[in-house]
Amino acid sequence: MRKIHLLLLLLALLAKPTIAQNKQERFNRDYATAISLIKSNDFDGAVKILKRLYLQKPENTDILYNLGNSYLNTSDGPDSAIIYFEKALQHLPIENYNTLYGIDLHLALGKSYQLTNNPEKVAGLESAGVTV
Repeated sequence: MRKIHLLLLLLALLAKPTIAQNKQERFNRDYATAISLIKSNDFDGAVKILKRLYLQKPENTDILYNLGNSYLNTSDGPDSAIIYFEKALQHLPIENYNTLYGIDLHLALGKSYQLTNNPEKVAGLESAGVTV
């Protein structure tokens, strides 16, 4: 009986990395599907997948950026996009602010502010060195 318990414990310990690996593989597959939907202009479909991924990794700037970008192209529009672009900026490492990614993120946020008729926020970005 003791051998059976040890065998079951060993199997459980060996299966744990496989479960984590499968979870990461599914995450990567779902993310690739969302990006594919964005490329085919199915922004509503991308939002559904990205929101689920966001719940798993709420500090992932790629997910946040793509959620904002997708919302910018849906009927929910710039109001929803602003939320995710701002969160992405909060989690963007300072050394990435002046990279193409950081600049694109700032410009997308500025566009969202313009579309929501929020000139004060646009001016705030411009005073930080981002020309919208």
